[in-house]
Amino acid sequence: MEEKEVNWGFFCDHDNLSPHNNFYVWNLVIIPDFMQSDNLLLPVDFDFAFFKKEFINIDAEKSNYGEYDEI
Repeated sequence: MEEKEVNWGFFCDHDNLSPHNNFYVWNLVIIPDFMQSDNLLLPVDFDFAFFKKEFINIDAEKSNYGEYDEI
């Protein structure tokens, strides 16, 4: 997800300044890999996920409030 610039974990939304957190154990599933001896750990629950190109500034005190902000 980092390579594709997807924010899935911890962030604040523009209309709710309290943080969201998708990184809970119940948002991860273990998929057995029957071809090898390893398992795969995969994230689920992408309702609050978004791409870096969609980041906006949520600080009302800043001049670019509501506009794109990659930080």
